[in-house]
Amino acid sequence: MKYSFLILTLIVLPAWLWAQQSPELRALLRAGNQAYSRGEMIAAEIQYRKALDKFPETSEASYNLGNALFRQGRYDQAIVAYAAVSERSKDPRLASRALYNQGNAQMAREDYESAADAFRNALRQDPANDAARHNLSLVMKKIEEQHQPPKDQDKESQQEEEQQQQEQQEDQETKDPAKDSPEDAPPSSQPPSRPMTPEEADQMLKRLELKEQMVQNQIRQKQNRGKIRGSKDW
Repeated sequence: MKYSFLILTLIVLPAWLWAQQSPELRALLRAGNQAYSRGEMIAAEIQYRKALDKFPETSEASYNLGNALFRQGRYDQAIVAYAAVSERSKDPRLASRALYNQGNAQMAREDYESAADAFRNALRQDPANDAARHNLSLVMKKIEEQHQPPKDQDKESQQEEEQQQQEQQEDQETKDPAKDSPEDAPPSSQPPSRPMTPEEADQMLKRLELKEQMVQNQIRQKQNRGKIRGSKDW
């Protein structure tokens, strides 16, 4: 699944708010941001943690720390940092951005249910967060895919079901007593036969021999009629 990190960026305070921060906090955040821009994520992490150690309520340091951890693939720790921002920040837009990034970290961990919750909460904080809306639609599709059985498993289950139905049908055809029952046989016009006695068999044989003899006599008579008689000697 492709998903975007459209607002996975650093928090840079505006000049008027930056001026309200203590010089020490400004120096730590500046050092962390410079290391982050150079791609030195561990150095950036160190500066942000220093800022949080001295100024634990600083949402900007927590947010930027989450980004540095995310870039290192340390998603569990990044989620904790983003959650701290969304819980204590009074700025709904900042909270929405932190929740969005938290959802991205959870997607990277393939924790899609939690990611969906994070994107929903990001939209509650800021309904104009189109990036959260986009990724929410992607993660919901991923959740639907997880709840669908694989296609090969569907095909295999269907084949097994068809085979079971065929076996049941064959068993019914071979074991159904109604198909072999005498009551289902068509009625016969002939009376049921019984074994022939020796006397009856002898009589039948004599009748057949007599009939055969009569046929032979008829054949000889026809042959005699066709012969030419010779003249007598006087």
